[in-house]
Amino acid sequence: MNFDIIAFQKINSLAFKNIFFTRLMIFFAKDLIYILTFVAFIFIVFSFSKKRYRDCSWYIILSVILSRGVLTPLIREIFPRTRPFVNNEVNLLILNQASNSFPSGHTAFIFALSFAIFLYAFQKNLSSREKKYFFNIGILFLVLSIIIGFARVFCGVHWPSDILVGALVGIFSALVIKKISRG
Repeated sequence: MNFDIIAFQKINSLAFKNIFFTRLMIFFAKDLIYILTFVAFIFIVFSFSKKRYRDCSWYIILSVILSRGVLTPLIREIFPRTRPFVNNEVNLLILNQASNSFPSGHTAFIFALSFAIFLYAFQKNLSSREKKYFFNIGILFLVLSIIIGFARVFCGVHWPSDILVGALVGIFSALVIKKISRG
């Protein structure tokens, strides 16, 4: 057995051991990404009216487009892979299409968003208070991104390597956008 199968079975087998934890993981896998996206959307709308933070909004938008709109579909085309529930007996806790799972689009999206916020903390023109704020928000979003990724495996819709590569795609996308920008 390879790492993916062993790690998946250990994580997915935790389902239904504790009903509160199981429901929490379903919430994290299914709904938390939309809450974080909504919070980021509110920030983006607000920041376009405040010229000072407009760059952060562009980092987020372009990082998400690169990760979810370009790199994830490209990788899925090159390396098609079925989801764990397609050919295996799993604890499937949320409905999902039997589409390609590698890399995780949810994870690529949320890591691109989170890492763009985190990287903005290192912007030269920010005050130390602003840097601390963006650093802390970025760390919070990154921790929640990790939880979302774990929950997607827990709920039976992704292999662990789907999550790992999705996270790397999101981080890479944010780094590329930051590098090619003027900041």
